[in-house]
Amino acid sequence: MLRLNRRFGRIVAFFATLSCVACSSPSGPSHRPGVPATGEGGTAGAAATTAIALGSPNDIGATPVGAGAPTGGVGALAAPTGVFKTRPAANALGEINGYFPLTVSFNLCRSTDPDPGDQLRYTFDFDNDGIVDFRGTCRADHTYFVPSSAKVCVSDRQADGEVCKVYAINPGPPEEELACPAGIVSGSLSATGPTMVTRLFRDGVPSTCGGKAFPGTTGAENTYTVHNVGPVGAADSCVTVNWDDGDCSTAAHALAYSGAFNPADLSSGYLGDIGSSLDGPFSFVVPAGAGLRIVVQSNSGPVSCNYSFEIQSCDAGLK
Repeated sequence: MLRLNRRFGRIVAFFATLSCVACSSPSGPSHRPGVPATGEGGTAGAAATTAIALGSPNDIGATPVGAGAPTGGVGALAAPTGVFKTRPAANALGEINGYFPLTVSFNLCRSTDPDPGDQLRYTFDFDNDGIVDFRGTCRADHTYFVPSSAKVCVSDRQADGEVCKVYAINPGPPEEELACPAGIVSGSLSATGPTMVTRLFRDGVPSTCGGKAFPGTTGAENTYTVHNVGPVGAADSCVTVNWDDGDCSTAAHALAYSGAFNPADLSSGYLGDIGSSLDGPFSFVVPAGAGLRIVVQSNSGPVSCNYSFEIQSCDAGLK
C-alpha cells in the first residue's frame, strides 16, 4: 500500500509540472526576436501595413492632393509655331495680289513645335469653304482664276494644337510694302493692267483730315494700280500725300483707301482723293490699325503713263 501511494504521488507531481510549462512562456503563441508575430508584419494586418509605409523611401502608390500635371505631360504641351510664306508674297493684311490666272505657292515648311516627338500635320483649304483640299506635305500650289480666299493650317495633332492663317486672293499687280512716312514712290498705269467697271468722280475738292464724303462714280471701264502702305499706326492717323501726275497729266487720279481695295465697290474703304487730276497734296484719316492703299486710276479708259507721290506725314492722333 505504501508503495502504491508513492507511485500515485509521482504521477500527480509529473502532471503538475506539465501544467506549469505554459506559465514559463509569454502569454499567447511562442515569439522569437526578429520574427514578426501575428498582427506585426507579413500577412499580419492593417496595423503592420501602416508601420511599413511610414518607413518607405517614397510615396508611390499613394494619391497626392492638389498635384499639377506632370512636367512634359499632356498638360504642358505647347502649340506649334506656324511660319507662313507665300509666293507671290502676301502683304501685312494677308492679301495676295496678282494677275489671273494666278498660281500661289503656300509654304509652311519652317513651322516648328517645341514638344519632342510631336509630328506636324499641314492642311490646305484653297477656297476657305471649310473643306480641306490637300494635306500631307508642308508646301502646296494652287491656281486661282477668280478672287478668292484660302486657309492654311499647321497642327501638332494635339488638342488645341493648331494654328492657321487666312489669305485673301485679289486681282491686280503685286503690292509693294511701303513705310509711313515714305519717300518718293514712282508708279505707272498700264493699258493692259487690271480694270474696274467705273471710276471715282472727280469733284475738284482735295480731301482733308476733317473728312470728305464719297463723291460717287462715273465713266466706263478704266485701269488702275494699287500701292500698299500697310498698317499706319495704333491710333487714328492724319496722313498727307503729295501727288505728282508725271507724264500722266490729267489722265491719272490719286485715291486713298483703308483695307483691301475692291474695284467693284469704290465706296468701300474710301478715305479721300486728290479732287482734281493736278499736282498737289491731299489728306485723310487712316483708322487705328488699318492698312492704307494709295490707288491710282485712269480717267479716260486704258492708258500707260508714269507718276509719283510722297507720303509727307503720318501724324497719329490728329484728325
